[in-house]
Amino acid sequence: MISIHIQRGIPSHYHQDVVDLYYSECERFVAGTTIDANVLKTVLAHTINWDYALYAFIDSKLAGVAGFQIENQSFTSKLTPPQLLKLIGLKAWLSYAWNLMLNTPQPLHLTSKSILRHNGLVVADHYKRLGVGETLLNALASFAQHHGFKALSLNVERNNQAATSLYLKLGYQTVKRSKKGQDLMLRELKSRILLSKCSAF
Repeated sequence: MISIHIQRGIPSHYHQDVVDLYYSECERFVAGTTIDANVLKTVLAHTINWDYALYAFIDSKLAGVAGFQIENQSFTSKLTPPQLLKLIGLKAWLSYAWNLMLNTPQPLHLTSKSILRHNGLVVADHYKRLGVGETLLNALASFAQHHGFKALSLNVERNNQAATSLYLKLGYQTVKRSKKGQDLMLRELKSRILLSKCSAF
C-alpha cells in the first residue's frame, strides 16, 4: 500500500519541484504568446504563495499540490500585475493578458466566508492513479473543517471528465455553470474526515 504524507507549507528546497509541476498546467495558458518556458517558470516562482497549499509526498518525493484561498490570499496571489509587467516586459504582458482574456473562462465564485475556495489541484504524472488527488482533497476538507469552514468550492472545466468524476465521488455538486465551459462545484462538510500522516494544520 502506498503511503501518502500531506503537509501545509513546504521547505524551500522543494520550491523548484512545485514550479516544475505547475508549469505543465500553466503552459497551455501562454501558448501563442511571446512568453518562453524559462520566463514562465520565473513568473510561477514569483507567483506562488507557498503557505496557501497542501502538499502530498510519497517517499519524500513531491507527488501533488492542492492550493486554496482564504479571504484575499491564495496559492497564486503573491505576484501583482505591475510585478508581472516588470518580469516579462510590456509586449509579453500584453500578449499574455490578451490570450488569457480570450481563452480562459472567468472563475465562478461563491462569496460566503464559510466556504474555503480550492485553488488548483495538480498531481505529478508518475504518481497519478495512486490516490494522491483524492487524499489531497480529503486533506483539504479536513483542513477546512479544522478552521471552521462549512464547505469547499472549486472550478472545473466541463470537458475534464476525470477531475469531475473525482469531485463527484467525494461529494461535490455542481452549483453554477458558465457559458465558457466551466462549472462551479461545492462540497458541504457534514462529517469529520480522518486522515493519517497529515501535518496540514
